[in-house]
Amino acid sequence: GINAEYMGVFLDFEFTHDVPIPEKEKFISLKVPHRVYPTEMDVCMIVREPKAHWKEMASNLTNHTLQKVTTVGRIFKKCYNTQLRDSLRNAYELFILDDFVLPKKYLPVLGNKFIQRNRPIPISLKEVFNSEQLDNALTNFYSSVHILLLPKKYKYSVRIATKNHTPEEISEIIIETISQLHNTYGEHSVQEAGVRVDNSLVYPIWLDTYSLEQVANANTTLGTELFDESAKVPRGKKEKKERKERKEKKERKPIDGTIKKPRQRKEKKSEETTNDKPKKKKKKKKKKKK
Repeated sequence: GINAEYMGVFLDFEFTHDVPIPEKEKFISLKVPHRVYPTEMDVCMIVREPKAHWKEMASNLTNHTLQKVTTVGRIFKKCYNTQLRDSLRNAYELFILDDFVLPKKYLPVLGNKFIQRNRPIPISLKEVFNSEQLDNALTNFYSSVHILLLPKKYKYSVRIATKNHTPEEISEIIIETISQLHNTYGEHSVQEAGVRVDNSLVYPIWLDTYSLEQVANANTTLGTELFDESAKVPRGKKEKKERKERKEKKERKPIDGTIKKPRQRKEKKSEETTNDKPKKKKKKKKKKKK
């Protein structure tokens, strides 16, 4: 069952729309000065084949404990039913996944319900060959904030601490996560941020004034464009603007009420053709009479 210590503190933040979010799902891990996850918790690690090698390393750990080590094939054989999958999900508080295992393999085996409620977090085990290296990898994993970036999503909620953390430790973790996000995505990448405990209301702690000014300016310009028909500029990228300008050039009408030159040419051509056609027919008739 879930421990009361495990239900901890979360950071809710929002990216600006200028941040380049990946087209596919992607986990990013940010190193933090304090441990994010509690010390006593039931952990299940999903690894690649063969399983016996990883079980030996997990049994000889000194600083950490793993309650279960399994593989995707083992879950596919044993947990073939939704009830068995739910029992596996409820038995452990955290699932760690070897990043060598591809999403194509574990996503259909676990199912959508399992992934939505307790999604396994990837850990890099490429350079792990003994129990000491596995112990170091777990320490880095537990003392880092893991964020799952989704396509076309800018609001996120991330676990940063437990209830046993002091306010000073929580503040240090928050400052470190926001600073690392600024280093990777830009100084003004985080627009808003707030803290909540479990399912409580969000307490705002961060507001980027620069991003808010940009949004305000954008709203004022859009308002003038909507009311002023002569200064209409479409929203979006440069391609949309260029397409709109091309259409406006084709469909542009004169302001003075004068008739365009191409229209005059068309009318003249039509008159000439109407006058010429009967003349040609008359000539042909005269030749036949002779």
